[in-house]
Amino acid sequence: MKRMIAFLFAVSMALGCLQTYQRHLETKYNKVHYDFFENRTLEPGLEIMLVDALMEETMKGRHLQVSRKDNADLIVRGTLNSLDQEVVGRDHQRAVTHVRITLKADVELYEPGKIIPFRTFENIEATGDYFPDVRRDLLVTKEEGKAIASQALARELVHQILYGEGQQSE
Repeated sequence: MKRMIAFLFAVSMALGCLQTYQRHLETKYNKVHYDFFENRTLEPGLEIMLVDALMEETMKGRHLQVSRKDNADLIVRGTLNSLDQEVVGRDHQRAVTHVRITLKADVELYEPGKIIPFRTFENIEATGDYFPDVRRDLLVTKEEGKAIASQALARELVHQILYGEGQQSE
């Protein structure tokens, strides 16, 4: 009896740990086009890095397909609002060894030909950590850090597009 209770407890704990999400994006939206992201940060080219990461993240999944604008049934536009860097770690000589980059963005979902979004998401944020190598060019490691943060933000944005409720337009 005790074994049965322990088994049932273990099974219920395992099932409770499995997280399932209900898709909020209507299933009629299958082909997505990432149209334009305005870059309000001081980092040139960050919007291109993000759109590339969004397309890559979308292609990994099975719910949406990246498409040309003229063939898409969902258009995604957004604004990169900020890029913040925080030094998280230093070595014994006070050289930076760990940096956290946080990106924040707003996203709007449009149907083709419409000028008003049907759903918006505000202040979506994601962080990426990188570890500068003082023997290498710090500019290169900062680019790597921006790429890591862009990939993290892309994962979060695709998740929000599919499963987030966002704000409905009236």
